[in-house]
Amino acid sequence: MIKDKTNTLTKCIILLCREMELYKDTETKDYSLDLVKTIVDLFSKESKPLLGGETILIDSMLELLNSMTNDIDSYDVTSIIDNLSIILKDHQSLLNSVVKSLTKELSESGLKKSIVSVRTQLNNYYREIEVKKRIARANFELSSGKYEGNFKEYIDGLLLQIDSLNTKVSEKTPGVVTEIDIEDDSMTEVLSSVKSLDNGMGKMKTGWKEMNTLLQGGWRRGEMVMIESLPHNYKSGLSQSLFLQASRHNVPLMIDKNKKPLNIYISFEDDAEVFGAFMYKYLYFEEHRKLPDMETVTPVEMHAYMRERLKVNGYHVKMLRINPSDWSFKDLFNYILKLEADGYEIHQCIIDYLSKLPPTGCIGKGGVEYRDLYDRCRQFFSPKKITLITPHQVSTEAKQLIRNGISRLNFVKEIVEKGYTELSKQLDQVVDIEIAIAIAYINKKPVLTIQRGKHRGAGILDDKDKYQILHFPYKAPIPPNIDDTDSPDNKEFNIDDEDMFI
Repeated sequence: MIKDKTNTLTKCIILLCREMELYKDTETKDYSLDLVKTIVDLFSKESKPLLGGETILIDSMLELLNSMTNDIDSYDVTSIIDNLSIILKDHQSLLNSVVKSLTKELSESGLKKSIVSVRTQLNNYYREIEVKKRIARANFELSSGKYEGNFKEYIDGLLLQIDSLNTKVSEKTPGVVTEIDIEDDSMTEVLSSVKSLDNGMGKMKTGWKEMNTLLQGGWRRGEMVMIESLPHNYKSGLSQSLFLQASRHNVPLMIDKNKKPLNIYISFEDDAEVFGAFMYKYLYFEEHRKLPDMETVTPVEMHAYMRERLKVNGYHVKMLRINPSDWSFKDLFNYILKLEADGYEIHQCIIDYLSKLPPTGCIGKGGVEYRDLYDRCRQFFSPKKITLITPHQVSTEAKQLIRNGISRLNFVKEIVEKGYTELSKQLDQVVDIEIAIAIAYINKKPVLTIQRGKHRGAGILDDKDKYQILHFPYKAPIPPNIDDTDSPDNKEFNIDDEDMFI
């Protein structure tokens, strides 16, 4: 145990000395102070059953590292060797080894490789110790019955903690989504992405001109979208329509051309028979402008028809019905990772509704855990350039606006960017795009009003373009109009004329 600690603390000293050498002639210095402080704190908090010289040795090395991390610029390699000569006077073999390592001349490339190697070793050591501590604590709490919550929740939380600590450190630093080095091609790649977004190449269109207007061209890959409304106001219908439109109106723009493009629809609420029937009717109505005769068409015919319509541009399509009680966000992530391992590049994922997923393993209470759930999902999907779209209910406070006399045509304008979401008022802080929808009536005919709230990173858009209206056909889904030249003009209606409202 003493040798293990001594070796680890020696590596901390060597790491900081290597970094001193690397950064001695540079203004920007990226010392591993936080990592070293973590190791020092880990040892400082442990009980000390050691006696005599062993305790003095560890304490002296911890004291030196504490001093170095608090004032690294006051040290150089020579002064550190002088300190070590005193600390290790009774351990000449170790002292000679450390001095030889610190005085060895390395090229800049050699210094960088050494720094990365030692950082990785220390990170691995820390995670190993933490995993062992979590398991030991869990063993005590389970044996004594002192754990909080039910058994399944406790185990799920424990496994999530261990899994996060046991994540293998790759050559790319965990948590770094994009790294730009002005000396290589990374900046060119980022600027190419910017150009693609500006000219629309990096966006996925919807099937409605009005929706594309308020989105300024379409969804950007990697955005998280929340569609909010009152109950029974076409949230699922809109989500399912958008899912179909993604494959119908976009040619896959691949990041990895060796992968297969995929769009996914996951329902935590409706059975497959329900959303399957809606999607078939939507596709049929899109082509024929009339509803199909569901009594005469066979399941085989419906399947063949949907497959033909959805594969037109080369997309693969998957639809799932999941019991949310059996899943957590970890299961969702694992499913996405499995699809990627199977060779798919996922472009769009629609989850109806994400809030039905239990916030197991999320941090907080009183609604904060749902904000954390949304944030975890955004942080997972965004780096993968997967557009995540989910509907969400608005709170009872929003219903009060209707009772107070706000017209349904203007209702959506009143609720965006004001935290009227059920379960948590903070969800709009997490998502990239907030869209409110509501069914209203114009001339006694149903319409779907749409108001865009925040849109992170988007350009300036006139307020009048953030509000759009889609018109319902008689007892049918709203068909796409992206290719129509005679679709109704929303601006022909005076939406302030209360006589038109029902």
